[in-house]
This record gives sequence, structure tokens and C-alpha cells, in this order.
Amino acid sequence: YGDIIDPVSKINPETNYDILSCTSHPIYENERVLTFKNLIEDINLNEPKEYLNLMGQLMYLSHKNYSKCGLGNKYTDKIVEMAKEMGHQKGIYGAKITGGGSGGTVCILAHGKEGIESTKLLF
Repeated sequence: YGDIIDPVSKINPETNYDILSCTSHPIYENERVLTFKNLIEDINLNEPKEYLNLMGQLMYLSHKNYSKCGLGNKYTDKIVEMAKEMGHQKGIYGAKITGGGSGGTVCILAHGKEGIESTKLLF
């Protein structure tokens, strides 16, 4: 492995590191963020559910790929899974971890009165 410049990280020569997931995540994440931004800018307020569905899918993909990098957390994963199970029928369109690695905060995309009520059930 050679020398590294990060004084905090330690490389274990007996560990297999998932380099592909860790390097592909930021590339695909940039594309997801740009797509999400464009959806927000173009959202049709009269018919937002199509946009919300697409935005939610981007959030779930982001969360899944973030976890593949080894940065996820079983508790945030559980909250995201609970949100996904509730689904758009209960006003929940997406969820993902955000913030620091190995923990952080879960951001939930909810819409309407049912979405507000559903988020209360998650916490």
C-alpha cells in the first residue's frame, strides 16, 4: 500500500477495501444532485407527485451507494427503510443519510398532510 498522507487513517494490509464503490459514489452522487436540483427548479406545483417520485428515487439510490462505501449506520439505514416502506401512499417519497459518515442525519422527502403525519411516526 505504501505511505499515506492521512495521519488519522490506518491501512490494514489484510483488509479488502471496496475501492470501486468508494470512488464511484461521488461521481454518481454529483449527477444525482444535479438531477435533483433540476427537478426542484422545474417542479410543476400543480402535479408535484411525478417529480417527488423521481426525487425520492434519487435519494434512495444515494443512501444505498453511501452505505456501500462503508459509511452507513444501521440506525439510519433502519429509518430510511421504514420511510421507504411507508411509501408515497403515506406521503413519504424519499429518504437518505446526510451529514457525517458512520452516522449523521436522515433527510426525508415528505409531501402533504399525510407526509407530515407519517414523519412523526418515524421518530
